[in-house]
Amino acid sequence: MVKNYFVILFIFLTIIFVVNAHFIASDPKSEYEIYLFFDNANPLSQESEKFRINILNPVSGLPIETLDKGHESILHVFIVRNDLDFFDHMRVEDFADGLENSIWGSYTFNYTFPMAGKYAIAVSYTPHGITFLNLENASIAGKETLAAPNYDFALEKNFDGYDITLKHPKYLEAEKEHEFNYYIRKNGVEISDLQLYLGSEINLFVIKDDLSSADLAHSYVPKETNDSEGAMQLYYGPTVPVHLIFKTPGKYVLFGEFKHDGKVIKTKFMVDVKPKITNLMNSAYNYYAYVNYVYIILILVAAAISYIIWRRMGKPL
Repeated sequence: MVKNYFVILFIFLTIIFVVNAHFIASDPKSEYEIYLFFDNANPLSQESEKFRINILNPVSGLPIETLDKGHESILHVFIVRNDLDFFDHMRVEDFADGLENSIWGSYTFNYTFPMAGKYAIAVSYTPHGITFLNLENASIAGKETLAAPNYDFALEKNFDGYDITLKHPKYLEAEKEHEFNYYIRKNGVEISDLQLYLGSEINLFVIKDDLSSADLAHSYVPKETNDSEGAMQLYYGPTVPVHLIFKTPGKYVLFGEFKHDGKVIKTKFMVDVKPKITNLMNSAYNYYAYVNYVYIILILVAAAISYIIWRRMGKPL
């Protein structure tokens, strides 16, 4: 009888191991690989530097020769310096070399970095209708010394004569969707004739202060509208809503772009995202947390069975 108990326990623990391994094993998401090359091995600030972006298929390893247009471009490049003050946004169509070489899956940019430092270079592209954003870092040499980042969390600022107020929930929680509203005025007058820029009323590039992660966002489009590429304009001002989800806690910079009177206005705000608020009941609804709780319960049951076997081994069964 004791042997039967051990057989049952062995089978039980084997099931626990298999179930737990199934749930914790990640299902890798296929992502395209980005390679960033500078013609100059030691790129310098204040000089025109040529860099190339190659996009490779993760399965075949071959260059992606055809990309779909996403927000009016087949390839967007965002550049942020580690002092968090400098931001630039380019499209491959702005550079003749880029389009000439794009058929080979290689995209070329000539760019002058204004100062030395560490730069984040993010690439947004859309193969087969799915948009990806890859982030790379580059070190640019030079004589200039960058100041430490200035953490300015003010929510009312002026950019090129436009008074912008950013409204958002007081507590910004990681892993939760939040609504941000850009309230735009000029000379004290609310703006009511915004223009679409790259298929959206406002475009955001969101990056963490350590340049470790980035994301893109655009003006909020209700699901029932079924309009993700600006086929129709939904907002003319003075308020434009944007929905954001921050994957991890930390300090983030929101670089924005909108168009008015034929001019593109760039904005910059900073936010501090706190850890996700959770408790036992809420965690139970989280898939992975729930699996962990089940796993702990199974372990406790196995321990109870082991205890019963141990107590009976010295007694006739």
